[in-house]
Amino acid sequence: MKVRAVRSILSCLAAIILFTGGVTTAWFIDTAAAEPAAMVTGTVKLNVLPAQVKPQPQDQQLITWQPGTSKTFCWLLQNTGSKKIMLRVRPVIEGQKKDETAWAEGKPFNPCQGNWAMYSTYTVGSGKKSARLLAGQNDHCGDLIVQTKNKALHVTYRLKQGYELLESHLAVANKLADIPTVANGNPPPGQFPFKTEHQHPVREYTYIIPLSGTYPAGHLKGRSYNWPDGQKLYLAAHADVSVPGAGGMNDISWQLASESPAGWKKGAPEKIDGKTVTWWYYRQPIAAGDDIKFCLTGCLGQKAARGTYKIQLQAEAVQASHAAVDIWPHPWK
Repeated sequence: MKVRAVRSILSCLAAIILFTGGVTTAWFIDTAAAEPAAMVTGTVKLNVLPAQVKPQPQDQQLITWQPGTSKTFCWLLQNTGSKKIMLRVRPVIEGQKKDETAWAEGKPFNPCQGNWAMYSTYTVGSGKKSARLLAGQNDHCGDLIVQTKNKALHVTYRLKQGYELLESHLAVANKLADIPTVANGNPPPGQFPFKTEHQHPVREYTYIIPLSGTYPAGHLKGRSYNWPDGQKLYLAAHADVSVPGAGGMNDISWQLASESPAGWKKGAPEKIDGKTVTWWYYRQPIAAGDDIKFCLTGCLGQKAARGTYKIQLQAEAVQASHAAVDIWPHPWK
């Protein structure tokens, strides 16, 4: 008997999943035919189109999912073979990341308050200087590199493999007092003069700041500055980064969405590779050339990490004839 499995890869920014226009990644697995006599002439083939996700802007590569909120995913599954098929599917988390605050290592602004915001110094024209970027206080997620080049200050956020830069905020001044702070002495990154929201997360980003000019934003907006060679500068570099994090299917509760047609039914939990998984079964044969819609609503638990989730829809199809479906513990037995 032959089983063909297909996976359509779903990519999630910020939390769960987005699919880019019409591109589908799929792969098939053939298992050994235990009962060749049960097969009939023809092929079992299945194609899974990228999911439509609500609510989710369709112009992003990644989806950020906030804990305690729900999203609905709809897939279209197409029978591209020559036989009628029976079908089962399940969502699978391929990987998950969480968001963390990061600061470039240096001296704390306010050690007495327990805040770990930090600043460092750099002398214009002194060459290249690096500091560790620390996410969540202790995770060395990358480096901040400062150098003078071509009459400009170059400040580079460079993250390690597996980490992504979501937002960056940079303050540079020739006096520490010119870096904004609030009543408790800690700096508010949103008021820094140089900042970027990275619509498509990156691993490296460089601010190129002329050595003389005016501040473009923040509390110093419009104020002139001039940094000649030998000028001591104070820098505070903040970032929101996506970091590899623990997570799994237990973080998401799934329910069949109302957009799914009649015929879908949730199966009983079963063990696969030591993990408990749940399949949804379509209890009617799907004719060659036909397609079927499958929609799930997922709720991310309140205690789950805010971040980027990558999810697959795993689908398996068998021929509808000769009791091939009995290889599954399906819910209509």
